[in-house]
Amino acid sequence: MQRIVAGIDLGGTAINYTLLDADTGGFLIPGLAEYPARSKEGAHVCLTQIVDGLAATASKYGVDRGAVVAVGLDTPGPASALSGRPISFTRAGRGSTCAADSSTGLGRR
Repeated sequence: MQRIVAGIDLGGTAINYTLLDADTGGFLIPGLAEYPARSKEGAHVCLTQIVDGLAATASKYGVDRGAVVAVGLDTPGPASALSGRPISFTRAGRGSTCAADSSTGLGRR
């Protein structure tokens, strides 16, 4: 069975998808599949759109969505790899301060 890695880029105006063969690293679709972003409609709409867009991309290119073994997700701004939550960066005093989310404690300066 073919193993697939999906790449999803969450942008402010569009969500882009790509599909790769997990064993060879080869792209399974030409370019990117792009769908308009609907993030301003709320988190539920956005999350549903991510799943639906992946399903539509797989279907369009004849790829078995059940063969997806990993997903790479590119989000606007930094996020904690451990918690998946956004990390906020602020300017304070003489330099920049990174304030990590409370679940990890990472990134504190």
